[in-house]
Amino acid sequence: MGRIYRAPSVTGYTPSQAKVEAKTVTAETEAASVTISYTKNADIPVPYKPGKDGVNDAINRYVTRTIIVKEPGKEPQTITQTVHFTNEDKDGNSGYKDPVTGEIKYNTDWHVASDLNAKTGSWEEYTAPSVTGYTPSQAKVEAKTVTAETEAASVTISYTKNADIPVPFDPSNKDMYREVTRTINVVDPITGKISTSVQTAKFTREDKNSNAGYTDPVTGKTTMNPWTPAKQGLRAVNVEQIKGYVAKVDGNVDAVVVTPDSANMVVTITYQANKPEGQDVHTKPGTVPDPADGIKNKGDLPDGTKYTWEKTPDVSKPGTTTATVVVTYPDGSKDKVEVHVVVDNPTPEPQDVHTTPGVVPNPSTAIKNKDEMPDGTKYTWKEVPDVNSVGEKTGIVTVTFPDGTSVDVKVTVYVDPVVESNRDTLSKEANTGNTNVAKAATVTSSKVESKKTLPQTGSKTEQVGILGLAIATVGSLLGLGVNRKKRQK
Repeated sequence: MGRIYRAPSVTGYTPSQAKVEAKTVTAETEAASVTISYTKNADIPVPYKPGKDGVNDAINRYVTRTIIVKEPGKEPQTITQTVHFTNEDKDGNSGYKDPVTGEIKYNTDWHVASDLNAKTGSWEEYTAPSVTGYTPSQAKVEAKTVTAETEAASVTISYTKNADIPVPFDPSNKDMYREVTRTINVVDPITGKISTSVQTAKFTREDKNSNAGYTDPVTGKTTMNPWTPAKQGLRAVNVEQIKGYVAKVDGNVDAVVVTPDSANMVVTITYQANKPEGQDVHTKPGTVPDPADGIKNKGDLPDGTKYTWEKTPDVSKPGTTTATVVVTYPDGSKDKVEVHVVVDNPTPEPQDVHTTPGVVPNPSTAIKNKDEMPDGTKYTWKEVPDVNSVGEKTGIVTVTFPDGTSVDVKVTVYVDPVVESNRDTLSKEANTGNTNVAKAATVTSSKVESKKTLPQTGSKTEQVGILGLAIATVGSLLGLGVNRKKRQK
């Protein structure tokens, strides 16, 4: 009786049977064969596990925005807004482990935790607390839609104390209290929204005793206190430079000194977009170029500027046409720029050609991408490869386009040896008067008939030389056939 055979254990695979049972045999028992095959086990699921809050790992991502509020007289307050993303799939798995290699491939489809269909979450809008006498650096933090790839953000809201408001003896009396202002209006070039800030110089006659002046008890004459201060300076206005625009200033933005008798001032800052400059655009037949490529100074134009063709240029054949690019700025205004679209001939690509001794191949067969060439393209041998002997040879094909321009392409021609059966055929053809004449062809491409058109012969000089070579080759092969017949006799 034989022994039990147990199939070898293979990591990640299951045998078609774990063992072959022992069997009692006799001299009459027929031979038997058992084949054990192995099937790769299914990938092992890697279950999703909740992560530690705020700690990103292979299966959890926490996208956090931290808002730090620094109210005057209080400890800073931190508000944390977090959106938790996971890559848990519908089966509760975050990845799958290859049973053979042990490699774990984690899912790349992230969604909001506990909601398979929510690919995005959001940070809620936050409104800064109101503090009497202070202005926050920003009144609110806008709500924002986030994904698992959104980077963490931090916003700090600080407070600036408002200008002190003096309490003059009689603030409504312009002889006792005056303010001189410079109002700065900045017009946003994209939205048109006007942001306004005001520089204020305050003058008062109030003294430390809250009196604006004194009246003589005898004469009844009132003498007013001098203005405090006698003069003030307004700092220079910062004119922000915005990419793609030129700032236009209406008013005085320099530092100025004002007195109580100075008039109020207004400064208006607007922005005018830079003008686009056109340039030639090169493309290949059938490919409409990106209109943005027709603008030379895109880097000088505002961010968010868009470029479109007023009318799609004709790129069906090589040549130069004039087209118009419409430049649309973020504020909706537009400019039109005339450009030249230059459709260049495609670049011919060489490919290896095989032939037999004495047969010059068709030059068009050495160009790999003939189907990309325009109709009417011609192919000729500029340097005919030497096909008189077997081996790797080189030649140069001249590709002439319909517009008269041409390109020379260096190609490799392999002259393969003629097998014995072909020699017999050549001998028979020679006996019947058929000859294989080598042809250096000039071929004109046609996308519709290119596969059906037979190659045309080259120049007469080439034809005569190649015809002599072909006849000599056939003659030598015929001689070989005759000699072989004599030896056979």
